[in-house]
Order: sequence, then C-alpha cells, then structure tokens
Amino acid sequence: MTAIASYGDQFPTTKEGQIEAIMTQKYLASFLQGRINPYYDYRRTGYPKWKINPASSLNADDPTKIPVRWRYPASEYNYNGQNLDEALARQFGGKDEINQLMWLLK
Repeated sequence: MTAIASYGDQFPTTKEGQIEAIMTQKYLASFLQGRINPYYDYRRTGYPKWKINPASSLNADDPTKIPVRWRYPASEYNYNGQNLDEALARQFGGKDEINQLMWLLK
C-alpha cells in the first residue's frame, strides 16, 4: 500500500478525536503568529490539550487551569460599581472569578 493510499488511516474516527486533531494542527500551523487567537480557540473547544505546570501558573485561583474569562477592569468598579455588582451577582454568584464560564460559553 502506498503512503498516499494509507494517509487517511492515521486520522481519528470519532468526531471528538477529529476536532482535537484539527484544533491541534491549527495551533501548530499558526504557532507564534496569532497572539490571542489560540487562547480563544482553547477556551471555545478545550483543544489543544496544554500541559499546565501548577508551579509556574499565574492563575492564583486554580493553578491547574487556564482562565476562561477576563476580570472586569478597575474603571468598571470605579464608575459603574452598582451595575457591576448586579451583573456579578447574576452571572457569577457575586465574585469576579476568572475560572467561571461566562454566559456565552455555557
């Protein structure tokens, strides 16, 4: 069997496996080219599966995870505190925590 004929045999057969392979290939193909896009792809799909070193993680709330959202900026607390408190209570139980999924990803 030629290499060309057997090329497709190396790809995963499950849908989840195919998504993982595609997202990993996309990440490798665009390495050091897209500054923030790999983070958004990871946040949206969970792939590629990055190894996280808790000893060097900057995620103080859970060093074993990559954060899934940004915190609200200080200016929002200063100028829109009442609405911000209401939004935090409605969405995240009152805590501006970076590891909780925002409504868009739920």
